[in-house]
Amino acid sequence: MRREPPKEDIERPASAPKPDAQKRQVSDADELRRHFDAYSSFVMANLLWAMVGLAVVTLPVATVALMTVMSERVRGRQPDVIWTFFTAVRQKWRTATLLGLIDAAAIGFIVINISIVGRMQADELMFVVSGAVTLFVGTIVLSVNVYMWALLALEDLPVRRVIEMSLRFALAYPLPTFGVLGASAALIAVSLLLPRGVFVFVTASAVAYVTAWGSWRVIRRHLTGEELRRFSGQADA
Repeated sequence: MRREPPKEDIERPASAPKPDAQKRQVSDADELRRHFDAYSSFVMANLLWAMVGLAVVTLPVATVALMTVMSERVRGRQPDVIWTFFTAVRQKWRTATLLGLIDAAAIGFIVINISIVGRMQADELMFVVSGAVTLFVGTIVLSVNVYMWALLALEDLPVRRVIEMSLRFALAYPLPTFGVLGASAALIAVSLLLPRGVFVFVTASAVAYVTAWGSWRVIRRHLTGEELRRFSGQADA
């Protein structure tokens, strides 16, 4: 009579991974891939901005292209960085250049005023008046820039319309605007204390992302339901 081997001696087939474990492994891999794509696109956008804006006169075009990429990310999309960047360059270079010239004129006015104020005596009335005017104009210019490039990143609007809307947002929402300016200034200050490579690879994208994030939370309050769905990517679903 044949003797059966003990149950503990019988080799059992290896149990297949549980479905939950498989799903967890897949989700972890996807999460890692998303993080890698996010960081690599962040660096790529910064490098493109640095290369295109190297000529200085092309800096406004590079800035609006970088803002377009970061605006897409803030609104929950995963853009193709190179295609999105150079599409923005091609479509918005005229408006961006005009805005850059207006910015340059405003900055020139501020610099001239600062040089004039510096030659005045501190106890003169004109010193106080000119200093206050220069500070006010400088604050307005910075505040308008928070929304100006973000609006142009959303849509290629006429220059006058971009400036009007940006000024309206800057005056209506001073606290969020100053918050964005403060965060951007802090990022730039920290990057200056770090190796120079940080500015080349990270700083511009970080400032653009913070600006896009803060300005989008103001701009979306004034969009219609259809515009909000379109800019948020829900209309594409």
